[in-house]
Amino acid sequence: MKYANEFIQYRLHFGKNYGSDEGFYRYTVFAANMEIINAQNELFNNGTSTFFLGVNAITDLTMAEYKAQLLGYKRTTLKSGLK
Repeated sequence: MKYANEFIQYRLHFGKNYGSDEGFYRYTVFAANMEIINAQNELFNNGTSTFFLGVNAITDLTMAEYKAQLLGYKRTTLKSGLK
């Protein structure tokens, strides 16, 4: 497991706790995202890109999960009596 140590540090830093089945899945997503991060940062370091990426609290999400959970308008309802 190429990114096992990084994943352990990630979980500790961001307080991530998973069940055993979800933990392995989240590791595979994290590892895939680390490959993307490292490839992009290599482009940045070579001067062929203008931005770099880093690890954050959502590095264990797939793009579909990210879009479903964090993008888009979420309508909130007001409590009765408030205008």
